Amino acid sequence: MRFCGSCGTRLTVACSECGFANPLDYRFCGMCGTRLSADAEQPVIEQSVFLPKTEDEPFLPTEASPLEGERRVVTVVLTDLTDSTDLRMRVGTEGWVELMNRILHILESEIYRFGGEISQFRGDGLVAFFGATAAHEDDPERAILAALSMQRAFELYVRELVQSEAADLRMRVGVSTGEVIVASGAGRQQWQETAMGIAVAVAARMETAAEPGTVLVSEHTYRLVESQFDWQSLGQISVKGVSQPVAVIGLSATSLM
Repeated sequence: MRFCGSCGTRLTVACSECGFANPLDYRFCGMCGTRLSADAEQPVIEQSVFLPKTEDEPFLPTEASPLEGERRVVTVVLTDLTDSTDLRMRVGTEGWVELMNRILHILESEIYRFGGEISQFRGDGLVAFFGATAAHEDDPERAILAALSMQRAFELYVRELVQSEAADLRMRVGVSTGEVIVASGAGRQQWQETAMGIAVAVAARMETAAEPGTVLVSEHTYRLVESQFDWQSLGQISVKGVSQPVAVIGLSATSLM
């Protein structure tokens, strides 16, 4: 989150070199080390591509120019925290925003560490792509490694909050690989880039079906990296927009040592 959802106050400062969104109290960019200017001009985001927390595909802003895109095979990673709404009621909006910012920065660093890119933050979760703009032969493997590392980093952080209201927070992660349209277009005040396709919907369904603390992977992704991890077959689930049930596979706790 770059702005407070209640009052619109800016919550981050963008690095002039790499564009990374840093907390306001940072003096140097956490991504590239460039000195930050707290007085730097920050763009006001009036329109953005929004991915709802359902199986539906992303909506496009009504006042943006048409998007132009190309087909690419990407691996999509979606995360979500359980019981975060109840947590906001207990700790208040300011405390909730501060905690979510810390958690999202932890997750974001794991995505970048494995070569992925953040598409959007969704309040208490994120959407990331592997292969959308910079493709690697092992993008599915990178995505799963990032998902497992995010779970580990998140659990380590929550463990430090034993005395906190947030100590019971858990995270679900969904991963799916497929063909999408990577599209870009000029909005009123920003350049928009997103990916649209069934892989996004399947990843969202994986995330909602996952048990808290686990990573759920679509069958297509599983087939691409079957020999690289330890797996547990979990049957099939239905996905909106897909005629046939989709097989889902969970990653075991021993997958990342």
